[in-house]
Amino acid sequence: KEDTFHVAIAKAMKAWRRRLTTQRQAEQQLRLSRMLAHDMRNPISAIRWAAEDILNDDTGLSEPTSRKLQLVHRASQEALSIIQRKLEEIQLDVSSTGEVLTRAEMLLEIIDQMRILHAIRLQQAGGIIEVGPLGDLPVSIFSMRNILLNLIDNSIKYHSDAALRIEIHADPACGAPNLVYRDNGSGIAKQQIERIFDQDATSTGNGLRFISDLVRSEGGVVDCDSDGQSFTEFRMTF
Repeated sequence: KEDTFHVAIAKAMKAWRRRLTTQRQAEQQLRLSRMLAHDMRNPISAIRWAAEDILNDDTGLSEPTSRKLQLVHRASQEALSIIQRKLEEIQLDVSSTGEVLTRAEMLLEIIDQMRILHAIRLQQAGGIIEVGPLGDLPVSIFSMRNILLNLIDNSIKYHSDAALRIEIHADPACGAPNLVYRDNGSGIAKQQIERIFDQDATSTGNGLRFISDLVRSEGGVVDCDSDGQSFTEFRMTF
């Protein structure tokens, strides 16, 4: 009985430490989110103001140019609304349970946000984002949003001449929470895949390394596959 009592106490202490760690991580993510929101609001507000100013001072804008400016203005307004709404949601999650997890319905909402934030560039690339069945992920909303933000940015940046197509879904055969991200871009050469997440793998930035770090910080692994010509696929398992 004494051994059973000590085991129960040990389990309770372990669960308490896990909850405390989760709470601290959530609070840290909230602080980082506020910093990121501040950094994002300034340029987005400037873009919205500039588009509004040009539209109000119409001096013979062509119809296509006017439509593009209206799209920029709407997208910037929506982006600012999303930033504020997400900050409020993260604050609510932290203050209630401390667990900021990405449920399937929240993942859909994050993908919709990405469509809005990348609207102009997706349109220029002839791009669409197709979403298949999704599952709940034991991943913070903060990490999931940044993972998708960087993946979609890379897909647009390196898309081929064909219209960009991005597919996001879960693999039901995996047996663990997972997310599959695939695009029909120019692909990654086989000899580069092994070091694609290295910090010095490219000279264009650390986006993929950042994705790998985020996935690992959430207790997951990310694998990359590509034929080097017509597709790239990332599989994240948690």
